[in-house]
Amino acid sequence: MEESNHLSVESIDQDDTDELKITSEQLQILKRERKISSTFYRLFGILLIILSSIIIPLVIITYFYHPGQPDELALLIEQIIGYILAVIGITIGTVLVASAKRLKKEPLVTIEPISNLVDESESEME
Repeated sequence: MEESNHLSVESIDQDDTDELKITSEQLQILKRERKISSTFYRLFGILLIILSSIIIPLVIITYFYHPGQPDELALLIEQIIGYILAVIGITIGTVLVASAKRLKKEPLVTIEPISNLVDESESEME
């Protein structure tokens, strides 16, 4: 039997009203997926910030001591590329950490009833 990773919503009729119900197993799957995503974003973001922060001192050190690079223009290009990569890495790492925090604060499931679907389909047919 194949398991589906999609969220299925069961409709239960009670006193001529439709109520939506999500099973607890599906909620557990959603919680586990969110926890894995949040942990990955946070760890990868922190790792990226740390590695990018290491680049900056290395770029500064290589400016003063770089015996294999006699060309000043090539040294300047290396310096600029190093700073650009460090800034890009720190920015992406910060965005990943912020999105991990945002992901934790979002509601797990949002169910909205579709009420005007019939109205729109009737107006399109006219």
